[in-house]
Amino acid sequence: MDKNMIYNTENKPTKLTLEQWDLKVSLELPNSDTTLAELFELYKGISLGMGYSENSWERCILDAADELTDFSGEMTEEEIDAALAEHNADETEMEKYLDNRL
Repeated sequence: MDKNMIYNTENKPTKLTLEQWDLKVSLELPNSDTTLAELFELYKGISLGMGYSENSWERCILDAADELTDFSGEMTEEEIDAALAEHNADETEMEKYLDNRL
């Protein structure tokens, strides 16, 4: 089934506009069914259009990536215990529910 039929609307352009101080920058894609990568490129274009440098854009992206990966990924013993307790409580509740259904 066509996605447009679900929403009962035509596939209009995607338009992104930013106004800051006395500057207004708008960018448009030809359709509404954009990917996240396409939206990301629109944000980049808007940023560059507002006067931010390519270097500033890249630094911002790298800083955000560092924040996303700036953890060891290891859980403390307390966090593991808490997660196991929550899991066990959920299983106990499920067992009670299933026992009452039978």
